[in-house]
Amino acid sequence: MHGIVRCSCLVTDCGVREVMLMRLAELLDSVDMLLRMYGYRVEHIRYPDEPSRRSIDVVAVKDGKEMLVKVVEDTRDLSATDVRELNACSNVLEAAGIIVAGSDNGEEIDYMVALEKGGTYAVSVEGLESALRGGVYVVRRQNNYYMRVDGAKLKEKRLEKGYSLGDVAAYLSVSRRSVYLYEQEESLVSLPVALKLMELFGEDIFKPFNIIEQEHAHREARIYASLSQTSSKAQLARILASHGYSVAATRRIPPDIVADKSGAKKGKSRIIVVVERKRDSVLERRIEEAKRVANQLQAEIVAFTQRRYIAEDYDVEVIKNIDELRLLIAEKDSEADNV
Repeated sequence: MHGIVRCSCLVTDCGVREVMLMRLAELLDSVDMLLRMYGYRVEHIRYPDEPSRRSIDVVAVKDGKEMLVKVVEDTRDLSATDVRELNACSNVLEAAGIIVAGSDNGEEIDYMVALEKGGTYAVSVEGLESALRGGVYVVRRQNNYYMRVDGAKLKEKRLEKGYSLGDVAAYLSVSRRSVYLYEQEESLVSLPVALKLMELFGEDIFKPFNIIEQEHAHREARIYASLSQTSSKAQLARILASHGYSVAATRRIPPDIVADKSGAKKGKSRIIVVVERKRDSVLERRIEEAKRVANQLQAEIVAFTQRRYIAEDYDVEVIKNIDELRLLIAEKDSEADNV
């Protein structure tokens, strides 16, 4: 009897998993179709095979601007590692990092709302389309909802109606300074206050959050990860950082290192590194997958391995030790200087 019950549970679990994978595949297809419709070149990341073990599912490029997308059925399926790696890679590449989710803890995500998740945004497929059209109008941060005022329009409307800062502040039940900060666009407006502002001045005083054109702070060369001090990956990352690269060390996409050197004399210099692991039975698969990512990002791919056949069979740069990486970087810097 116990065996029958156990088998029944296993069949049920398999059925649920198949349904989840089908829904996830449908979401990915919707994201792919939408991005292509808006003129993006799209490349899917297919390693690791298990979607829940990938931190990035799609790399999309349009007019030299990149977007990294993680797709989940529900935001509760996100791991902290997923979000960290997505943020790290988007920071290094100065790309938009976006999560597309079918739902948020079982609840539908409104097409005009973006949910802040650890420094990036989660939207529905419809929300992604809103973002591609120009932006979303509401963001949720720590369970509070906010809108963004067009300061110049707010001030213009206020003066047209003959209201002082104090008049508006009294109506909104906020301070005069708060209204002043709204007009200077130095403060977001909570949703309850935003609704009152709409009553006074209409909807056109608000402007969207452009989550596609994310602004990245000036980056100093740094490593976006915590690494064992003695690992090969850590040594490679430190060398790249010492030569002016920003570096994302990853575990949940085919490359182990994504590095970018903005401010190179002639454009960007990008290196993607695949590091051979102990008893690495999928090295060749990871290299093939990383090559597709590198082509999409216009990056040079490097394999850190002792396997001599890799360079010829897979047409990638192979380095066998740390000194060879230093030499490769020096060659790239010299090429940039001579362009």
